[in-house]
Amino acid sequence: MSKFLIADNGGSINDDFKDLVLDSDLPVVMILDEVTLDGTETQYSHNLGYIPTIFGYYKDTTFSPYSWLPLGRGAPVQITFDTTKVYIHNPGNYEAQLFITSNAADNQTGSGKNTASGKIKIAKSGLSVPNITDARQFVFCSSLDTLKKDLTLSSGTVTLTSADFTYTDEATVDHNLGYYPVVRAKIVSDPSGTWNGVELPINVQSFDYAPVLFGVSTTKVWFFIFNVQPGDWVISYSIYRNKLA
Repeated sequence: MSKFLIADNGGSINDDFKDLVLDSDLPVVMILDEVTLDGTETQYSHNLGYIPTIFGYYKDTTFSPYSWLPLGRGAPVQITFDTTKVYIHNPGNYEAQLFITSNAADNQTGSGKNTASGKIKIAKSGLSVPNITDARQFVFCSSLDTLKKDLTLSSGTVTLTSADFTYTDEATVDHNLGYYPVVRAKIVSDPSGTWNGVELPINVQSFDYAPVLFGVSTTKVWFFIFNVQPGDWVISYSIYRNKLA
């Protein structure tokens, strides 16, 4: 079967797949809706007919200038979702931003949103482009925005060290984009191994239960630990060009 490959600037299509801009065997994260919540909404209709993958952030000026933090368990803004709607619990009326993707949370069936168009479309294996218009059935569709990894800032790791259970450590990574970008992060390793491989946040409501917190400003990404098990906490991160605010 033929493949469609796009190399990074200065790279080669023979590079490892992680260094390619696009590999047609690997579906990209395609964004169907970017939803801005002003703090009063209780639900939002996506009407996809299946449960999509959703991620988001909320704004908390307590942490200024790192005012945008990721949604997760324990955050003051909570979301749940089903095949038609996103349900929002936001008693503090925080501003929030949701990214609703065409990527299904698993291989669920459903009616889908059959509106995918675009001049460049790559169907998933076993499907034919002329016969499908459901975005989740594509590897790539040029009419949809994608999660765009910054090819210059790219990704990396930071190490935070806790000397004891009350010790605080923090680190920042420069991006200097002039706006709040999408950032994803996870714990690579921790002193006990309990959190290895867990995506952040785990809990961002109380430092007593938050192994690692991160926030985003217009110039930096900030990582913070407090009241955690002594030792090194290694965090990996990826910075994307998609704009939060």
